[in-house]
Amino acid sequence: MKFLSFLFVFILSTLDSFSQNYIWITGQVFSSTTNQPLDDVFLKIVGETSNTKTDKKGFFKLQLKDSFGEYILELQSKGYLLTKIPIITEPNIDLKLGALFLKTDVSFVEQNFTTIDISLFNNEEVDDASQPLLRATKDPVIESAAFNWSATYFKLRGLGSEHSKVLINGVEMNKLQNGRPNWSNWTGLNDILRNQENSNYLFSNPFSFGALNGVSNINTNALSFKKRTKISFASTNKTFSKRIMLTHHSGLLKNNWAYSISASMSRANEGFIDGTSLRATSFFSSLAKKINNEHSLNFNLIYTPVKRGKNAPVTDEVFEIKGRNYNPYWGFIGNDIRNSRIKEVNEPIFIVSHQWESQKKLTISNNVLLQHGFIKNSRLDYTGTTAITINDETFYEGIGTNTDPVHYQKLPSYFLREEGEEDFENAFLADRDLRKNGQVNWNALYTTNQLTEGNATYILFNDVTNDFLFSANSMLDYQFSKNINFNGALSFKKLNSNNYAELDDLLAGNGYLDVDAFSSGLEAQNDLRNLNRVVYEGDKFRYNYKLKAS
Repeated sequence: MKFLSFLFVFILSTLDSFSQNYIWITGQVFSSTTNQPLDDVFLKIVGETSNTKTDKKGFFKLQLKDSFGEYILELQSKGYLLTKIPIITEPNIDLKLGALFLKTDVSFVEQNFTTIDISLFNNEEVDDASQPLLRATKDPVIESAAFNWSATYFKLRGLGSEHSKVLINGVEMNKLQNGRPNWSNWTGLNDILRNQENSNYLFSNPFSFGALNGVSNINTNALSFKKRTKISFASTNKTFSKRIMLTHHSGLLKNNWAYSISASMSRANEGFIDGTSLRATSFFSSLAKKINNEHSLNFNLIYTPVKRGKNAPVTDEVFEIKGRNYNPYWGFIGNDIRNSRIKEVNEPIFIVSHQWESQKKLTISNNVLLQHGFIKNSRLDYTGTTAITINDETFYEGIGTNTDPVHYQKLPSYFLREEGEEDFENAFLADRDLRKNGQVNWNALYTTNQLTEGNATYILFNDVTNDFLFSANSMLDYQFSKNINFNGALSFKKLNSNNYAELDDLLAGNGYLDVDAFSSGLEAQNDLRNLNRVVYEGDKFRYNYKLKAS
């Protein structure tokens, strides 16, 4: 009888627990900065198992056991501060919270200043800055300020880009030569680069030991993109005049394959700054296979050839005379504009990744990266000479004048530099010449070379860096418990870099003498195995060395 009584009581209590009622907690989540609804916000009741996420319009519906009680509702979303809201529930009454607002996490925004660059800039110095970005945050004020500050050499915390790390699928993209990421390697792929995981400064993260200005990992796995197709066209008067972009994500197909492609083309015969042309084409493809619930493979190709005309940083004196659009790097050849400083980047990237996500809270990621290509930067040289031997002694004749229209000896201030001995006449003439001309005189360079009986005085050449990079790593992440996590990695990187000067254009000259005209004897020879060597278009000269690093 005692056993039957106990069994009867147990059944009643079990039925009571199954028949327990629930109430619903509803509301809508917005950004406090933009007043736009936020999707994918994670909500949970602290100390309870109830949790949910907001939909595309910011709405949520959270189930909680029916009772009178005081609880804490917690809201989490990347880029926003963790928010906790006290709530009180009453029996048999659903709780409608209405509009809830999340504040922007400033530290997250600052981190994004250092990690994203998907725009094109003309200045060499701006290329190396750590701050440029197009869309780092949903805050329109910070987004606008960040984009414009980048062109003014703004550096977060006074630190350059070598103090931040950019990774693609866990593989570090910072160059071994200078420690900086080369933004041109993935420019134009705006839609692909938005899928990021960031950590602030030296904080813990699964991909790296951190950096003073933080770490950003860009995930380009096709399995991580939702199905969508996007076509966009942009027109601007800044670095490019027209840009068209196409992106398509297949999502996970029935055969467990997924693919993503993105391509864009940017063109400008001349940007906002005079003489800055642009030819940029960007292509991305990702093919991924979900082998089973634990294993997946991903193949990525990134190819973004860029060719653009640079603009020069100028002094305040030149700025006041010529205005904000002035660029001394270019000049006319007939009716055509020709820039003497052309940067060309052609470094395709291929990445293979294997992901193992064990059900036992263990994740292992294996990645292999290959990158091969070149970076070219052109410039004019005016030190071409002809070797003349008199009494067994060799002399070099024919050095030209500096081709820079704003060389300090051509500016008005040069003639006014000594107080009491100002040359006002030549200062006036220098000012007038700069206002009237102030560009590279290509016709004069061609004419000088044609009239020179010996070697060319003026040439156009490229500084070339030709790299082959191999990188591989294996990263492990294990969740011991709710509060203890272990990260580890093995990585290897090897670089073969060939650096040399390449003669691009003789400018109608007969050849270029490969010597240092400002020296004499053997010290003047750039190639001791070939004394007084004359080089031609396409030849390597001046310097040629290989750099190996691992």
